[in-house]
Amino acid sequence: MTVDETIELVKRLMAGHKDFKGRDYHIHDLEVMDLLPPNASDTEKKAAVLHSVFDDKAATERDLLTAGVEPEVIAIVRLVSNGPNVRGYRAYVEKCREIVASGNVAAMRIKLADMLANVGHPTNNYTETIDIMREGLRRCEGGLADLG
Repeated sequence: MTVDETIELVKRLMAGHKDFKGRDYHIHDLEVMDLLPPNASDTEKKAAVLHSVFDDKAATERDLLTAGVEPEVIAIVRLVSNGPNVRGYRAYVEKCREIVASGNVAAMRIKLADMLANVGHPTNNYTETIDIMREGLRRCEGGLADLG
């Protein structure tokens, strides 16, 4: 599946979902992809565009596989997704620490880009978690912490 095909899939999956700014949610997903570093792989771009589908219950892993999304993309989306156990600020901080502990640079880049795209959210302050992700990227060889 190409990046463009993944974008079209996300538009279908997220139809009817709105972001905190009241826009069609896929616009946020595209912003996250656009905030990735210039050397981001197609795998990272696809995962960035799909990063919200599990949290918004727009698709399951099986749905994505059936649509032709590669397993390595789905694995990153799974790692970045908050899931049902991430409720509240402390749980979100812990989730960010888990992503860093995984050593998965793609997941760290995507989560950082997601937080940067969400700066200004009326109920979330991402200052601490942005710092956690940037520090994790600095410690990983090849990680770019200079997003945003």
